[in-house]
Parts: sequence; structure tokens; C-alpha cells
Amino acid sequence: MEKSTTKQGGGGGSGGPTEFLVKIYQMVDDPYTDNIVSWIQSNNSFIIKDPDEFATNLLSKYFRHNNFSNFVCQLNTYGFHKIKHDQWVFANEYFLKDQYYLLGNIQGKQTVHNHALGEVERLAFEEEIEKLKNEKASIELDISRFNQYMPAKKLHVDNLVQRLEGLEYRLNNLKNSFETVLQNPKFVEKMNKKLSSFFR
Repeated sequence: MEKSTTKQGGGGGSGGPTEFLVKIYQMVDDPYTDNIVSWIQSNNSFIIKDPDEFATNLLSKYFRHNNFSNFVCQLNTYGFHKIKHDQWVFANEYFLKDQYYLLGNIQGKQTVHNHALGEVERLAFEEEIEKLKNEKASIELDISRFNQYMPAKKLHVDNLVQRLEGLEYRLNNLKNSFETVLQNPKFVEKMNKKLSSFFR
């Protein structure tokens, strides 16, 4: 945007445009950011082509926040309207390319300020609710997958438990048999004879 455009007449407003309007005009009119935000072909509205990039790079550069929803609410308080359902295209009858001097005619709607803040809060709540819904859906999917594979896992565990019980049973039988043999005098005498002959 050429600086000379800012020195044109103040229009019908009260002493010229607000800082908010000036910054919007600068963003839209900057040819270096046309891939993010620019005038549309008719020059009577502007389009935000990449909302994420717009919020991350431009909002934080021109304003003290990078909240896209808050920015849209501010546009509404200045009489801008979203004119395309599937695109972020905004228009105001006094926001026109190469007619900076008309910005002074755009007045903020102070009476709807509180409503705008409420709108921002509502959008924030809706965004959080959407995140929670997605997280809930993810957890439910994990549970569904677990329940799907759980019968096979349970069968495997049951088999391991049965094998363990079988081993414990065999071990106990061997221990009992060994103790019984040790208590047999004939066996003890036989073992003593073998040991004696071994150490001669």
C-alpha cells in the first residue's frame, strides 16, 4: 500500500479511521501477503485464503493476539459481513481497494461490544467441546478395538494359567514322591551302601 493513500480525505467519519481498520487495510493491500489475504477481483471485498497462516503470522504481527475467531467478531462490530458460505470473504460498503479515504465512514458498533465478547467465548467453548468430542470418539475406538481382541487375549491367558497349574501339580507330586522315598529305610540303606562303595 502506498503511504500517499493515507493522506486522503477523512470521509464522513469522526476524525478518520480507527487503528483496527487501518491495520486491516494494510494487511489486505500488501501484495506480499496475497497468498494469505487479498482483495477479490471486484475490489469491493477481501478474502482470507489461509486462515491458519493468517492467524499465525499476520494477526500476531499487526495485533496483540492471533485469535482468528476474535478477529472475525471485531470485523462484525465494524459492519463487515461474510458474503460467501464456503470461503472467508468479507465486505463493507466503505472498504474498497484504492479508496482508503472511505474508511472514516466505517463506525464501530459499540452497543454490540459485549455481544461480540460473548460470541468469542461461545466460539471458544464450541472449539473445546469439539476437541472433547474428538477425544471421546478416539477413546471409544480404542475400547472397541480392545474389546474386539480381548477374547483371543483372554483365551491365551487362560491357556497359560492352565499350563502353570499343571506344572505346579506335577512339581508337588514330585516333591511328595521324593519325600516319601527319603522316608523309606530300605531306600536310605541302599543309598548309604552306594555312597560307601563310591568313597572307598
